[in-house]
Amino acid sequence: MKTGNFPLIEFENIFKLNPQKSSWVCFYEVVVGRNNISKRTLKKYFNKLIDKNDYSQNEKHQLINYLYDLTGKKQDRVCQKHLLATNKISINKPVGERERGELMKSMSLSISGSK
Repeated sequence: MKTGNFPLIEFENIFKLNPQKSSWVCFYEVVVGRNNISKRTLKKYFNKLIDKNDYSQNEKHQLINYLYDLTGKKQDRVCQKHLLATNKISINKPVGERERGELMKSMSLSISGSK
């Protein structure tokens, strides 16, 4: 899947199979953990799929930012900046699962060790 694509079919399936769930819950479920959804795409599909009367403009903005933080893209940028600063990767190498895991582990060890 290309960056920016939204899993619309997955959203529709979850929404149809779970009539008790709100459109927000279904939207949340398809977005969390995916690092291939841009903020612009989130906003577009949020406005398309979530009832316009459910949230104010300010709430929509906050929810979209919250979802974007959960997609993994923000974590990738933070990890990449740290790895670049410590010379553990080059500018041309994307952050992979292994590097992200190692960084998160080392960061949690340094935080827990400082108590």
